Amino acid sequence: MDFLEDIKACGHPRLFPHLSAGVNRETGETNARYSQGAVNQFSSYMKTLGFGKGIGAHAFRHTLATELHHKNVSDQDIALITGHSLRKNVPVLHDAYFHKKPKLARAKQIKILAKYKPPVELPKYERGQFKESLADPSKFYP
Repeated sequence: MDFLEDIKACGHPRLFPHLSAGVNRETGETNARYSQGAVNQFSSYMKTLGFGKGIGAHAFRHTLATELHHKNVSDQDIALITGHSLRKNVPVLHDAYFHKKPKLARAKQIKILAKYKPPVELPKYERGQFKESLADPSKFYP
């Protein structure tokens, strides 16, 4: 939540203002593909660690799904975490009648992710960690 507070303080409307969405070379307008910007940054980072081509963000999605499967997490719950969809037995009910309950889904996602404990220690964000870079709006993307 500290990161969110820092972003609010800098006044930018997006959560990751330094993340490029790409620009259409013909029109000069944004491609609105922020996820590709994150994938590109992560791929560059992985190369600095010595990983070859083909090992990127998607590999972690596979690892997470496999690890949760080995911990007997249901396919439906894995799909809830990874963003995959499942075949529905009664599509009209799922598409038009059942309403998603985000608070319940989020609690379930947290419970499922608690089962995945990779042997790595992730650094904790410190409030103000990016204060200097967030102070320069000329480096923000639309």
